[in-house]
Amino acid sequence: MALFLNGSAGDVSTRFKRQATDFDEVQRMGSLLACQIQAVLSSLPTVQADFTLQLATVESTHTVRRADGPDVAARTLERLKMEYAKAQQEGMETAQLRHLEARCEGAFLGLLYSQNQPKAEKLTLMIHWLRIGELTMIFFPVELFSSLSNRLRQGEKENLVPVSYANGYFGYLPDAAIEATDEYEKYITLFNYGEGERLMDNMADYWEEFHHGR
Repeated sequence: MALFLNGSAGDVSTRFKRQATDFDEVQRMGSLLACQIQAVLSSLPTVQADFTLQLATVESTHTVRRADGPDVAARTLERLKMEYAKAQQEGMETAQLRHLEARCEGAFLGLLYSQNQPKAEKLTLMIHWLRIGELTMIFFPVELFSSLSNRLRQGEKENLVPVSYANGYFGYLPDAAIEATDEYEKYITLFNYGEGERLMDNMADYWEEFHHGR
């Protein structure tokens, strides 16, 4: 039996890599995925006798993002729409156009966010940990950026697996670098920029405590 868990999918949209938006491109990318799966299957470890279970839940409180005012958000949307229209006129390839279109979609949702700013200033996440033998999984109720979880997995943590979309869903949790971009996720995240790095620091601090059963 094989189980697939959604990992850190927040910054791995196909819009960053796809070469077209047709079936042939789906087949090409699907073939790349299949090759990776085959490579993993050929290197799976033997069944382990150690199925000791260890569970824990950690709370992590984060600052909710304060949106730009509606006027600023509206100007941002207009700017991105103009860039998209210009790219259409210049005959930009479909895959690249879709990327620019996604930025407009994000800015539109950002405008709605600015008009409906959440009243809450803080958001507490319940992060669940599960250890099965040597394997440790961390379940995040967000769509985590791989740029964040890769930091968490550095060092002697090769058996650590971050899992997104788990036990609830509070949207995208991007890295701080997204603030300097116009990417879709920048405008719709609930979290203040930099909160993703702070969450990873919190989890790294807890790693030793959990790993040694304290």
